[in-house]
Amino acid sequence: MEHVGQHGTLLGVTQDPVLVDVEIDLEPGETLIAFTDGILRKHEALGDVPEELIEVLQSEPLASAASVRERVQRYVHDVISDGQADDIAVIVLRAQ
Repeated sequence: MEHVGQHGTLLGVTQDPVLVDVEIDLEPGETLIAFTDGILRKHEALGDVPEELIEVLQSEPLASAASVRERVQRYVHDVISDGQADDIAVIVLRAQ
């Protein structure tokens, strides 16, 4: 598991947000997971991926993209769903 890219600015808040392109190559079987900071809100250091979420993501390394998304949804529901109003979005891509 590795962190790719860097944190960006809020979209739609500034007229000219600073955007950084990052190019990666996924090998067959590798998965890219992108998510909004709503998943990180309960943790002090914004940007640090919670250990519980890392464990969820590493528990089935060969899982399908749909299965990974479902596990992240369960994590959100079980661990951080306390009525927070922040956005939570997840995109999972798995290379074939």
